[in-house]
Amino acid sequence: MTKSIREAFTENGIRAEYNGYKATVLPMTAELHSEMNPAEMEKIGTEVSPGAMLVSWNEDGTRRGRAIDPFANNDLALNIARSDGSEQRIDASNPASATNAIVRMVRDDTNEREQIEKDFAEAQAAHEKAVGRGETPDEPVKGTPTYADGAFDRVGSFVETVKAGLSATVKSDFISAMEENGSLSSQAAILRNQSVELSHADQAKAAEYRSLREQIGQIQPDHELAVASAPAAYTAEGAGEAISEAMDELDVQAGSLDASAVFPDRALATEVFKVLTTTPVEKLSATPLNPADARRVIQDMARFADKDWNEGAKARLNEVFADRMPDYVDRFKTQTFSKDEADIFLVSDRAGVMMYGWDSASRVTELDVKNTVLAKLTKDDVPTDEQMDAARSALTALEHDNGEEIDFGWGDNDEDEITRGPRPEGA
Repeated sequence: MTKSIREAFTENGIRAEYNGYKATVLPMTAELHSEMNPAEMEKIGTEVSPGAMLVSWNEDGTRRGRAIDPFANNDLALNIARSDGSEQRIDASNPASATNAIVRMVRDDTNEREQIEKDFAEAQAAHEKAVGRGETPDEPVKGTPTYADGAFDRVGSFVETVKAGLSATVKSDFISAMEENGSLSSQAAILRNQSVELSHADQAKAAEYRSLREQIGQIQPDHELAVASAPAAYTAEGAGEAISEAMDELDVQAGSLDASAVFPDRALATEVFKVLTTTPVEKLSATPLNPADARRVIQDMARFADKDWNEGAKARLNEVFADRMPDYVDRFKTQTFSKDEADIFLVSDRAGVMMYGWDSASRVTELDVKNTVLAKLTKDDVPTDEQMDAARSALTALEHDNGEEIDFGWGDNDEDEITRGPRPEGA
């Protein structure tokens, strides 16, 4: 049975504001679109595809409506009901920003409600104990969540419609490279936001616990608390000299940028380069190349192509993009050249060609991307106070004694004296 427009608004509409009027917005998801009555849809006067939205509002006693492109410059806001009867306004003129706000609010609401239930259960338990001791305490009162019950029941359609719209934009043949990059960046921000389920406090606690376990793993990989970690940052003496010299030798007319500036999303830049090099992203150079300069680099460096490493590098990049920007997977090409202890990494896509570089000593060869760079913190990762204390104690103990066999002959030859330093006094 198909739905009329009125039925769709009644069952799925979201309270909103449009051009200053109280309104209702109806995100047209693919599922809802398939359920709509075709004759009803013709009344709109324009073709409405999945990813569009319908909006209706009262003006001068008349119920007006129209189809809108959520990515156009619309004066649109969503209204989320609070428990105190008021509404929170979310500016939706930028749908990607509105989507991220919604995702955060839903997460905060879920965590707040869980905490309220936990606190109430603890208060009830304490009340029962007090009564058992013959005391007469006040009955515990359950807290009230910030947002009204069911406040977010319908906003999921807005989120899914925006995500579908971003994907369609990227795949369109009628967009500029700038718009494509903007859509991809928005997609990455939303997907990363949706991957987080913890409150800020629990995120910090889980991240600290994981960091402790990673440090334990770096000292003693088979320790019961050890977990895998991305390689440590490349900070060797003279770091950056090899690539600096290599860049100077390349005859290209282009300025150098901070590599992180190439990515509007700094977090994404960090994740991307972690699968390529241990050089910190802020110390990488990123050089935009015009077509002639790109050809010149490829020509002059052709003999130093490293196809094997390049193949693995692109596979790791695609693993990151599949999780963060699925519509960018295999939409780029890479070439790697290695000469005089320096790596030159070219990336070509619709936006042009970028040249990155780092010391070969910092290149990443193998990495468990899923469990390091893309590792997600869940409620199971939030430690108890006892677990946190145990991890701190274990790390401190390993820092004093890593459990390896003791080498008492560490300075018995001249080479050891040079590479390992002098013996302590009295040794």
